[in-house]
Amino acid sequence: MTFTTQERRLIALYRSDTREATAAQFREALPYIDERDVRAAAESAARKLTDMIDLAFADEFAGRYAS
Repeated sequence: MTFTTQERRLIALYRSDTREATAAQFREALPYIDERDVRAAAESAARKLTDMIDLAFADEFAGRYAS
């Protein structure tokens, strides 16, 4: 799964212990994101996180964005 730079930055901000929890963090934050481009990136990242498997999430983000 390919994440944009903006999506990676958002993941660094909203990172949780699991892929599902990180995606949930995005969904909870969406109503409070006013900027269209940031909202679109958050929605896209949440979709990508939902679609990927846990192992891919761990491989992609392990240790990089520790909460």
